[in-house]
Amino acid sequence: MRRPHLPLLLVGAALAMEGRPRVARAESSAPVEAPGASDPATAGPAPLLVPIGETLATQLVMMEWSRHVMRPYWSDVTLRSVERNLRGGWELDGDPFWANQVGHVYQGTFPYIAARSSGYGFWASAPFAFAGSALWEVAGETQPPSVNDQVTTTLSGIVIGEILYRFAGALRAEGGAWNDLFASILAPVGALNHQLVGTSQIVQPPQSSWQLALGGLAYSGPEPPGGPTLPYLGLSFTYGLPWSPALALEQPFDHFTVEASTSTSRSPIATVFARGLVAGATFGSEESRGLYGAFLSYDVDTPPGHRFSTSAIGFGASAGTALASGVRVDWDAVASAVVLGAGGTSPAQYPDGRDYRFGPGEQALVAVRIHAGDRATAGISLRQYLLFVASGGSGSESLLRTSASATLRLVGRTGIGVEVTRYDRDAEVSGDRLRQADSLVRMFVFAG
Repeated sequence: MRRPHLPLLLVGAALAMEGRPRVARAESSAPVEAPGASDPATAGPAPLLVPIGETLATQLVMMEWSRHVMRPYWSDVTLRSVERNLRGGWELDGDPFWANQVGHVYQGTFPYIAARSSGYGFWASAPFAFAGSALWEVAGETQPPSVNDQVTTTLSGIVIGEILYRFAGALRAEGGAWNDLFASILAPVGALNHQLVGTSQIVQPPQSSWQLALGGLAYSGPEPPGGPTLPYLGLSFTYGLPWSPALALEQPFDHFTVEASTSTSRSPIATVFARGLVAGATFGSEESRGLYGAFLSYDVDTPPGHRFSTSAIGFGASAGTALASGVRVDWDAVASAVVLGAGGTSPAQYPDGRDYRFGPGEQALVAVRIHAGDRATAGISLRQYLLFVASGGSGSESLLRTSASATLRLVGRTGIGVEVTRYDRDAEVSGDRLRQADSLVRMFVFAG
């Protein structure tokens, strides 16, 4: 199965919503559906057979596409291979990074959205991502079932699935043929259920903010050496502003953030940082407001020469404080347990020929942004990752990502900006230390 380009998909979602300030700034604080239940346009969720049937159908379509079009070695599934997988053990597979850390994430959104768009709530839909992944691991491939696929497809598939579902619902709330088309692209199974079982899937978004960026990217590091400036496309989206007095946290993902970018190169340079609040509360006073609680997150970052991706569960807070003269300071702090992550180099430097290694671990985020009214912003963020390797030899994978950025609004919603990101990687491979430092510089125009 070809890898879907999640950064492009998420950027496309924002492009579909660009120019619609009601979606980005609406004061409604929560989706119209009741917590954990169903679409308001129906008396209740659709029969359970609807999302079950759609999950089976999507798995079958992907299996037949793999068997007859892509034709990889693992697609010749038989009853004997299914029986072998049911009787055998689970393992950490050796599939390519992009298939495991991006392709399986997108695959996990289909069964999740099948249930979500049938009128089921967040928690009732989550098991569909798990079951759909398990079905694929046992009956969708001839190779032994994979622990890493099961974890990543489930956890990160839920994160991206809920975000796509809410993007699509916000577009449907706007109304119109074009919005409905874009919503159908973001959530195809949702479009099917919109017609099949009559769920409206309308989600009235809370007060939110977005920024689309287009510009150039330059790389400085050991692999490859320098090089020309590459085109760059980026998106940042905060759904449910933590400092908004109208924000009501009634359901999982009433607040989430997405940062996504992509740039063309021999080895794709892409990032997705997605984080959603699954349980929490608001706090603060008139001058300072925020939220805290438990988060689910999916991160992937692939600068030249190395790559990192995690599925994590954490606890943290986000807030904004209004200072004098229209100045506001926003901050985020989240510490997470990495259920399973992948990190490594490209080309491969490990004994088994892999270009990445799996393992559990921990990660942390600290970010501060200063806003001078609506005119200018400046910020710094630190993302730290540590994996304890469970495949590809012993050791660890550690990455510190430090980013500083500034933007200046010139006319209306448009302006210019710059972001400088430094990566410090420290890996232990069978007793040997591998250290690497490199940087990316992005210069762009933006709207938002």
